[in-house]
Amino acid sequence: MAYQLCELANQAQRRTIKPHLAVFDCRMIEVLPTSREPMRSFVDKLKQLEGHSGILSISVIHGFMAGDVPDMGSKILVISDNKPLEGEQLAQALGMELFALRGSTRPDFVDVSTALLQAEQAVTAGKSPVVIADVWDNPGGGVPGDSTILLREALNRGYKT
Repeated sequence: MAYQLCELANQAQRRTIKPHLAVFDCRMIEVLPTSREPMRSFVDKLKQLEGHSGILSISVIHGFMAGDVPDMGSKILVISDNKPLEGEQLAQALGMELFALRGSTRPDFVDVSTALLQAEQAVTAGKSPVVIADVWDNPGGGVPGDSTILLREALNRGYKT
């Protein structure tokens, strides 16, 4: 992504392209893991659209739900080569397609007790190491990363180092 951004900036500076940015606000806050379906196919589709018909770049802005900013939420950004109408139309079409996926993209989340029980079962079955993450305490999403919920439950269960 950084390489693509630098390349577009260089082309704009050399005036070989005239970038137009079109943003569509999906008006939703959602978990959108791009490594699993249906988001994987959606991202693949975006990649296929880039580089054709004057479309230079397409991005999904996830809008981290733990972020505390006024302009938070999922958005589609389409950068075209001086094709404002086409870029706006594509951003809207893709944004509505993303909006239609709401509720179907979330992975299964379990409570702390269930997560630790599943981890114990995995270790007992010889499937280790096991990683447990508190997805709501993700510093990348704007929270401090100081939750002790998992640690407290592990200590209550008598886990040792």
